[in-house]
Amino acid sequence: MPSADNDRALPVEIAGGNIDREGLRKRLACVNEIYHAVEAGFAEYLRENNYVTVSTPSIVSTIGACENWQTLFTLDNGSEIFRYLTQTGQLYLEGALIDCAKVACVIKSFRKEAIQDERHIWEFHLLEIEGAYDFEALLREMAAIYRKLHVSVLANVGKAARTTLECDEDYLRSQCDAEVRPVSYTECVEKLDGRLTWGEDLSPADERAIVEMTTSGKAPIFVTRFPTAIKFFNMETDPADPRCVLSVDLILPVAGEAAGGAQRIRNGARLKQRLSESEMYRHHVAGGGSYADFKPYVDMIEQERTPLHSGCGFGAERIIQGILRRKDIRLCSTDYMSKLLFSWDSLGIRGG
Repeated sequence: MPSADNDRALPVEIAGGNIDREGLRKRLACVNEIYHAVEAGFAEYLRENNYVTVSTPSIVSTIGACENWQTLFTLDNGSEIFRYLTQTGQLYLEGALIDCAKVACVIKSFRKEAIQDERHIWEFHLLEIEGAYDFEALLREMAAIYRKLHVSVLANVGKAARTTLECDEDYLRSQCDAEVRPVSYTECVEKLDGRLTWGEDLSPADERAIVEMTTSGKAPIFVTRFPTAIKFFNMETDPADPRCVLSVDLILPVAGEAAGGAQRIRNGARLKQRLSESEMYRHHVAGGGSYADFKPYVDMIEQERTPLHSGCGFGAERIIQGILRRKDIRLCSTDYMSKLLFSWDSLGIRGG
């Protein structure tokens, strides 16, 4: 069983120019097997629960960004509006709710992080859902999907691959029926007892601490109801605390945040106000964009063409990282290891 506190050396050594290609190739094949089991589990959940799978664009405007618009990859393709690689299909999924009650997509999400390290990679698979249900129902959907992904890995990944990756079989089985307990952001601040000021985002260390305090590292938690200022502009206000929104992050033992979601605003005037006050929008306008780029989405909400709805996205590689209880997400990314194996990138990874 791998140690969560003292992860083994990566199966490559760039420092001396040497790559254990055979070891890396073997690991890549095993992680690929887990990824496809995760994707298969997601697809099965969608079929069993009457979700309609839709396709969303990969080249988008700013509406294809998550909260951190600064990590958008810009394309030199001559378009004034559609010039970024997508990070989420969320707003397109919301549009699809005009015709369907529950929709989903699987995309590649691209993040222009300053470096790739144990927490950050430039591309990963995102499993997204959007449905005509409220926040509490979203939490139930997310917990059910989390369990389903683990059931699928247990059923579809061979013993050889699980042994090669030193998968903790007992932990994997325990996650197939794990309870996912909600803890509010405000409760997290109280639990951290001075380590975090209300309004600041949780750090990876904060996430690990809260999971340990809540489940002793045996199960994930939902951190809910984050401050409005640090979340996406279209998240609904928490009626019990107007400082917060009806948002949720799924936090895994060892791996950290693996999914994020929220109930969406349905009031057009409030949506416009939140958009105009957001840092993302100010950046968009400073870069030559305008309100017109968001108008179709705002009009859709203002005209009440969609039902009350909520949605979320799961990072598949983070789920795999949680399954394997590894600190380094690069060990759980088929894209990262493929590029390293074939020497397409100098990725700066070192053993140790």
